Amino acid sequence: MNTRGETRIRAFTLVELLVVIAIIGILVALLLPAVQSAREAARRIQCVNKQKQLGLACILYHDTKKAFPPGLSVPIGNGSGEISQSSCPSIGCPEPPTPELWGSWLTWIQPYLELNSLHTQLDLTKREYAYCVGPDSLGATFIEAYVCPSDFVEEKVMRYNNYYFGVNSYFGNGGTRAWPVSNATFNGVLFYNSKISAKKITDGTSNTLLAGERYSFDETWRDSTPLANYRGWAWTNYNSGQDVLCDSAWPINGTSARIGATSRKTNFGSGHSGGANFVLCDGSVQFLSFESSGDLVTLQRMSMRDDGEIIPN
Repeated sequence: MNTRGETRIRAFTLVELLVVIAIIGILVALLLPAVQSAREAARRIQCVNKQKQLGLACILYHDTKKAFPPGLSVPIGNGSGEISQSSCPSIGCPEPPTPELWGSWLTWIQPYLELNSLHTQLDLTKREYAYCVGPDSLGATFIEAYVCPSDFVEEKVMRYNNYYFGVNSYFGNGGTRAWPVSNATFNGVLFYNSKISAKKITDGTSNTLLAGERYSFDETWRDSTPLANYRGWAWTNYNSGQDVLCDSAWPINGTSARIGATSRKTNFGSGHSGGANFVLCDGSVQFLSFESSGDLVTLQRMSMRDDGEIIPN
């Protein structure tokens, strides 16, 4: 018997509850791609800002030294880690602009990135192993400015045998072929023992690539050493072009299965969809989507400093 004035509260039926859950699931499914897209857009902006920092540091280096930093400064000789004359291409190898000193372009620009306290502790008269002998060594320092937030980074410090290196996502423009040194063309801006001033960039600093990204994950990679281990800003010897330099031998975002493991190590690319960010020699940053073979000529012209073929912006 109901008492007069009593109010009965109607509960949800099981069917109604399932409908509500289904609607929430649909809304989540619709919103998730938008959230992921917004996050990637934010990461891409972060990448642009980091490359602007690197570009400015290279320009400040140029203002001081009257040339952009060497892509790699490696002595020519027969000593351990040096570039032997017999390994040079037929055009020969440039002499190091900083005789008897070792270092990648990412090392040379550190004083212009507010990293002078680290830079002054590095003994650049010795090859990289001297300060990369442990996980807490100077060469194992993880530098945030060197890593794109969309890159594949399982470990911030990479181990190679008994040596440790802070990882990097940004690689210098070595031209149409950066590495190995026996195949290098030396027609970019940052290559083995480069010393390129703005005057030598006759195609124009706003038309020529300075550096760009390399994505360190490739699902077709089959080499026993992970692709992500072929990098490290402190790595400097005759063979370290694969770790800090890229080239335009192939279109952006190539795969190991398509272009081979050797070329993949120095292939520009990124975790951003549709292309990669590049900083030009005037410090500006552009997103380039030259991923097809039909785009390769354009990419190569932008990678060469003085071929006379200027690509309109």
